[in-house]
Amino acid sequence: MQVYDNRPLMLCIHLVHGADDFDYVAWFNGKDWDSYWVCTECASKLPDLNEPLIEVAQVSQERLSRGYLDGVHGTPEIRTRTTSMRFEHRECKFDVASTAVGRIHPNLHTKNGWFVLQNNGDMCVLEPDSNRIAPLFRIGDLDFEIDNECGLSISPKQDFAALYQAKKSFGCVIDLRSGKITTKLNRGGYRPETSHYPVAFFESNGRTLLVTAIDWNRLDIVDPTDGKVLTQRGPTMYSRGEPQPGLFSQQDFDRSRWKVDHR
Repeated sequence: MQVYDNRPLMLCIHLVHGADDFDYVAWFNGKDWDSYWVCTECASKLPDLNEPLIEVAQVSQERLSRGYLDGVHGTPEIRTRTTSMRFEHRECKFDVASTAVGRIHPNLHTKNGWFVLQNNGDMCVLEPDSNRIAPLFRIGDLDFEIDNECGLSISPKQDFAALYQAKKSFGCVIDLRSGKITTKLNRGGYRPETSHYPVAFFESNGRTLLVTAIDWNRLDIVDPTDGKVLTQRGPTMYSRGEPQPGLFSQQDFDRSRWKVDHR
């Protein structure tokens, strides 16, 4: 039996016998990572699906490559287990004026501290043990408003922060030492609402780097100090009927290798 991503894949009958190029919705049925591909009409009826599903073994890989993801329905299974982990809760009162708190993030260089970003752009450090909140700086010159839909990511060395619109197009990188914006991020305007803004800091040879989207269907490594793209390569976008390019290319980077996914 053929499998997709190490698991059997089922398609609705309309995708099997429909047009050569097709849009599909990935439907997670809540059991492990099992998912089905269904057409947009069947997706509108989920979770009630009366149409038969066809095993991928009966569908050519060439046909599967012509599918275009148009959305996701449902979620993978959420697994639970008993552990010795426990949580202690306590209420702390802080004077944060009347400005709403937009995002918080653990301050890993302290025992219990947190970075707090308020919706007016103030970045603060919150210390629950001493009931203290200390302002660091105010972020200015943003291309978007800070609200509860924004995301905040802090680098492992805590030298940079990334602030971004989780379901939109824009973001920025902030130097936590100076409070200045060093890089403005833009992943383009094509369907940003279908995915969470990808942002991940990592260290390479003591240097902070950022993996993020610089366009649709594309991840690259970016220098957070100036926004320079360190993984230059060909385009990853394509139109219907054109061959799909590889999502990643393999290159030498800081004397190490970064993984490749060739189609």
